[in-house]
Amino acid sequence: NWINGQYYLQIDDEFTGTAVFAFEEKHIIGGLGIIANSKTERTNQVICQFVNPDNSWEEDEVSWPDKNNETSLYDSFLAADNSIPLRKTILVNGVTNYNQARFLAKQACLRSRNALKVSFVTTSEAMDVVVGDVITVTHSTPSWTAKEFRVRSITLNMDGTCAITAAEQVDATYAWDYVTPPSASDDTNLPDVSTVTVPTGLLVEENVYSSIASAGVRISVQLDWTSTGA
Repeated sequence: NWINGQYYLQIDDEFTGTAVFAFEEKHIIGGLGIIANSKTERTNQVICQFVNPDNSWEEDEVSWPDKNNETSLYDSFLAADNSIPLRKTILVNGVTNYNQARFLAKQACLRSRNALKVSFVTTSEAMDVVVGDVITVTHSTPSWTAKEFRVRSITLNMDGTCAITAAEQVDATYAWDYVTPPSASDDTNLPDVSTVTVPTGLLVEENVYSSIASAGVRISVQLDWTSTGA
C-alpha cells in the first residue's frame, strides 16, 4: 500500500486484536454482495513443487493434505466435495525447505475452501481502510455478528463513498505446524568404482584344453585371490 509517500507491506497471518473498522448496517449503503468460491477455485488437495537440497537439489513435491499422513482430513475434504478429486499443483521458486513448501500447500488448500467474499458500498468513514486490513461485518441478512474479513480491494467513488471487497479471515489457514520430512532413499551400497583395493593372495593356474569343432588346443587361466570385502 502507498501511504503518505511510502510503501507498506501487509502479510496475511493469524489475527489478534481489534479490527481496523467494525462495519454495521448503518455504514453500508444498499445491500451486500456475497460470493462463494466456485468449483474451479476449490481444491481438496494441493501439491507443492520445490527444490529439495536433501534430494541433490532436484525438484521434489509435497502434498497437503497427504493421503497417508492426514488420511481423515483428506477423506473429509473429499466427502465434502462429493468424492470428486479437486487437485491443484503449484510451483514455488526459491523455496528449498520441505516444511515451508508443505505450509504453502496447506495455505493454498485452506484458502480455496474458506474463500467467502463480500462486497459492499460504504460511507466515507471507511476511507482510512487499506488493502490487507482486517475488518468486521455485522449484518442481519446473513446473520453475521462481527465476522472477520480481510480487505482485498477498496475504491474511492466520486460521490465520496467507498466500494470494498473482502475475503473471510480464517486463522486456521495460517497456523504453522511442523512435521519430520521423509528420509531420503538410501544410496547404493556398491563400492566406488574409482577406488579399487589391490587384491592379495593372487594365484594363477594355467590349463590346456581342446576346443570343439577341431579348433585345436587352447589355454585357459584361472585367477584366485583373497577377498577384501569390497
